[in-house]
Amino acid sequence: MSDPLHKEAANQAGPTQPARGNLTLPARPKRARRHAAPGGGSRRAEATDVELGQRLWQLRLYRGITRREAAESLGVTAQQVQKYELGQDRLSIGRLVRLAQLLRTPLPVLIEGLGEERPARAAESLERRAHRHSENCALMESFERIEDPEMRDMVLSLANRLARLPPAPGG
Repeated sequence: MSDPLHKEAANQAGPTQPARGNLTLPARPKRARRHAAPGGGSRRAEATDVELGQRLWQLRLYRGITRREAAESLGVTAQQVQKYELGQDRLSIGRLVRLAQLLRTPLPVLIEGLGEERPARAAESLERRAHRHSENCALMESFERIEDPEMRDMVLSLANRLARLPPAPGG
């Protein structure tokens, strides 16, 4: 004995799943695949992710933080932290903020200049950039410990004057 009301409703609903009792149910809709939006929006890592990953790796090593400690702070595995550092996976903004806090580095410092081509530094080796970045971090830490505002102004003034000097011969 067939129920014409349920049969007609099932036919209007489209493809069907096996009948349950006397009622034929419509098939579950398939999940649509996410496609990248034109002009970006992809979750795939890009060159800037690789560059950010290198900065995070250098700073983590400079601060003496292990990959495991970083992973625990972020709530991910050490392997996932490695993927972030290699630029294989993208970081969410929330995790990037937590990493900046862990690394005791302001977020703008981490992302400043990402993706910009700097011809003078493009050929600079990763080792040299890591050393330069470590020096920058050490200078920032030392500067942060200076409490006297006049002394801080003097240090900034000196650094600005030195930055305008022509490079030393041979270096």
